[in-house]
Amino acid sequence: MIDRDKIRQVAKLIIGAIGQDLNREGLIENHDRIARRNEVLSLIKL
Repeated sequence: MIDRDKIRQVAKLIIGAIGQDLNREGLIENHDRIARRNEVLSLIKL
């Protein structure tokens, strides 16, 4: 099971750690997109 909240938190930390402004227009929802993408990718059987 994927913990979307934890992924969201980690994504925010990484984005901030590389010096990006989390409130910048292109990044405001990025942590949510990352969490959703990882959830979808976890369902794919390779």
